[in-house]
Amino acid sequence: MGKVIVYGYTQFFAVNMKVQVYANGVLKGEVSKEDKIEFDIDTDTMIELKCSFRKANIMAYNNKTNQIKISFDRLTGAIKPKMIQENGENYEQKIEKVQTINANEVPEGKKLVNKVAYCLLAFFLGGFGIHKFYAGKIGLGIVYILFSWTVVPSIIAFIEMIIALTKDSDANGNIII
Repeated sequence: MGKVIVYGYTQFFAVNMKVQVYANGVLKGEVSKEDKIEFDIDTDTMIELKCSFRKANIMAYNNKTNQIKISFDRLTGAIKPKMIQENGENYEQKIEKVQTINANEVPEGKKLVNKVAYCLLAFFLGGFGIHKFYAGKIGLGIVYILFSWTVVPSIIAFIEMIIALTKDSDANGNIII
């Protein structure tokens, strides 16, 4: 007899999307952000994941514990299931390690900031360096203000916003800048 554990996504979205989990066409339940569902299987089973118009399949095998992590492609929004097998380490234990970033774990010269706030500041007020002040980089913020009469700080701020959007956030929506 095998076991299937499906872990919900950890990415930040404005809405809490629910992913339906089917095993050989039978609905087993739903998972949402940082959620999980467990069920037993007695044969090799096709696991189907559905979320609104998106769906994906992954095979689960009998006589083993199948740990499946759900994530979404940032560009297309497609569901990307991944089978987790990491040196016997339970995925749940690993996710607990990275769910929140401890303020003591932030490298020297970096700061923990809210991803949404940083990106909004970079987009709307980035030409004046407000996002740099928010991130605790006062010197760079002053440089942005000094050159705000050119479009260069605005272009750089837009690029920094895109970079921040591609970073994975912790459970609280924070990233390291």
